[in-house]
Amino acid sequence: MRKKILMLVSLAMIFAAGGCQNTVGPVTEFFEIIEPKVDSQPFTALEQPVNDTKIIFRWRGSDLNFKYSHRLMRFDNSGRLVDYTLFTEFSSKTDVIFENLNEGTYRFIIIASFSGQEEKREIQFEIDAVSNASLTFYKLFTEAEVNKPFNLKLWCEGVNNIAAGDVRLFFNKDYLEFLGVSKGDEVTKTYNLEEMIISDPVDSVNSNGILNITFGIFGTLQSSPVKDFSGSGDIMILTFRPKIAGKTEVEILNNAVINGIGEDFPLAIPYRGQIEIK
Repeated sequence: MRKKILMLVSLAMIFAAGGCQNTVGPVTEFFEIIEPKVDSQPFTALEQPVNDTKIIFRWRGSDLNFKYSHRLMRFDNSGRLVDYTLFTEFSSKTDVIFENLNEGTYRFIIIASFSGQEEKREIQFEIDAVSNASLTFYKLFTEAEVNKPFNLKLWCEGVNNIAAGDVRLFFNKDYLEFLGVSKGDEVTKTYNLEEMIISDPVDSVNSNGILNITFGIFGTLQSSPVKDFSGSGDIMILTFRPKIAGKTEVEILNNAVINGIGEDFPLAIPYRGQIEIK
């Protein structure tokens, strides 16, 4: 009899342990991206490029108490993934619109948090809104602060053998003060080319909000056999100081660019640089 009682107690303990294992443990929640429509894999790359400078992301979770944080990253011309925006604070917001995006490949990263658990999704996409060789700004949209200088890159997209040119720019002198111009990173660092830049005197520029720049790109021993600039990248860097809060623009009024054998190389001017000053 004693053996039977011990056996029954042992079976009861095993059953109880099994029951606890079936009822205790984390419950897996989920969230999904609903725009653009993608599968539920941790990483997804959109098959088709986005033919616009704007993209919208919308998502939803299986519980109203979900909180979300997201960031946007961009591949630079050397293939490195760099920050475009930093992670936001966790909130219940379920959509975001990115506007004025430059050409290139981006990665959107979103983290959903619920009851101490987190789940991440990554979506890679390409912005391909410019069909012709063009001269534009990077970034197309810049957030700045009063009295804190910032850089705005003058950016060539899809060019071939650019050697020299003249560019005229306009900005609102009530909002911005021009501080100077420097050589482009892409020209000097990636291609090892030498660049000469001549611009109007700073005082003259700030008195009327018009900036004229002449530039020339030259081959060097380090850059041989490359003698001029092809591809996409910044050809110069403009530095401004915001004077008052508000929204303003920097505009390319016209340009005259030639290639390595002296032929005119027309560049489209598709977008203005948008500046929001806080």
